Amino acid sequence: MRYIRLIQQIMTLTGRLLMPILKTAQYDKALYYVKKFFANEKPEKIRAADYIYYGRILARNKMDEQASEALLKGFEMDTTKPELLSEAAFCFTKVKKYDKAIATYQKKIVLKKSSSDGLL
Repeated sequence: MRYIRLIQQIMTLTGRLLMPILKTAQYDKALYYVKKFFANEKPEKIRAADYIYYGRILARNKMDEQASEALLKGFEMDTTKPELLSEAAFCFTKVKKYDKAIATYQKKIVLKKSSSDGLL
């Protein structure tokens, strides 16, 4: 339980605990810890960055449909990261959910068109 609390504290701050695990390609281990985090953290304390890490870890574990949903949730919470839409759409294409991939890419196109600077 002590380790779970530590993971919760670090993930809610920056996600730095997972970085060494991800850099050494221990994606199954990272998935274990992030699932523990989500199981034990209060929903109101979960941030966009947590969903983004979760989505990317799921993608590395070839759980692409779940990954895309987590990435979209991260984007909903932090719309300043439009690259998440591309990541989510790519994950949808990997599981042949082309209708969802198209809708996600279209969302990014609309954002780009409505952006005053067009840098998306």
